[in-house]
Amino acid sequence: MKVLVFGGNGKMGRAVAFDLLKEDAVEKVGLVGRRRDTLEQAKAWLGSDRVAIHPLDIMDQAATQRLMQQYDVGVNTLPDRRTSYQTMHAAVECGFHLADMLEEFHFRPDLYETEGLELPPGTTLEG
Repeated sequence: MKVLVFGGNGKMGRAVAFDLLKEDAVEKVGLVGRRRDTLEQAKAWLGSDRVAIHPLDIMDQAATQRLMQQYDVGVNTLPDRRTSYQTMHAAVECGFHLADMLEEFHFRPDLYETEGLELPPGTTLEG
């Protein structure tokens, strides 16, 4: 199984990757983050040839979906709602299985949970 870890250069992402690499069924762990240098540091810390790094701006939905299609499943460890929602929407649209460990994803968030959420023009939070 090939697993993609969004936020793989952060502490939570590294911990997820570390645990995944203990599993024989996991043949590859991809770390996604904005900065190549921190991804390289995470890869060095993990010390496995099964780790691949992917510097990526996840706001580029097409590039994010192309990367998702190279993996079987993913884990989202991104630290904020805007980026968590961005990756989750990209995953839903391309049929990629993504578990978000830091954020509870809602198709209709509670009003008090909308900090940083960008709505497309003409949409509301009301059903």
